Amino acid sequence: MNAQRHVPRRLGGAALALASVALLAGCALDDVGLTGEGETCVSWVDFGTPEQAAGDADVVVLGTVAGRDGTERLFGLRASAWTVDVAELVKGPDTGDDALRVVSTPVTCTGGDAYPDGDPLDVDGEVYLFLTLDGGVLRTLTPTQGVVAPGPGGGIPPRWPSG
Repeated sequence: MNAQRHVPRRLGGAALALASVALLAGCALDDVGLTGEGETCVSWVDFGTPEQAAGDADVVVLGTVAGRDGTERLFGLRASAWTVDVAELVKGPDTGDDALRVVSTPVTCTGGDAYPDGDPLDVDGEVYLFLTLDGGVLRTLTPTQGVVAPGPGGGIPPRWPSG
């Protein structure tokens, strides 16, 4: 009797374990966007000042966003790409390019809305861009701290704009 009770529990436990692994594998595939349906949830670093963001960036430029340049898939979302006319290379390798293709890093865990508060690269005038090279794609450092208008003296401002 004990053997009969023990075998079903083992099979039940094995079936439960197999089902759990299958479910987790599906979630993992979805999270990295391999199924085409999922969205990766990213917890972004919060830079205290624009100077701190500049210090962490691979590339910092002063430039003007010239217009849209398609999309890239980032973190399971369609992220907007933009052409940026470079006025000054502040940090990073000098490629000699007068224009860069920059992807606006999307906000994640929004149910598919990449920019619930508007795309930060959809701006007029000169801005500083804090960029990272991610798998061959140049993108803003974070969804909210990758773009900032010049400070009063024209340089990188000492603090983030309020609001």
